[in-house]
Amino acid sequence: MTYKGFTYSPEIELEDDNRKIYHEILFNGKRVQPPYWFQNISPYTYPTNEEFQRAVDEIYFENWVENG
Repeated sequence: MTYKGFTYSPEIELEDDNRKIYHEILFNGKRVQPPYWFQNISPYTYPTNEEFQRAVDEIYFENWVENG
């Protein structure tokens, strides 16, 4: 998924009997800090497009407030 220049890039950890998904967001190829709730989406499911877009909008807003 891509939105406003941000990309969802899941990191998958394979174990003997299952796999866990770590939810990462990249901007210009670099990892950015996603909102806490986004990081805590179940490690066994992918976020919806709407959840990803909401996370990006929150990152945008937080950056605007902090950096103008």
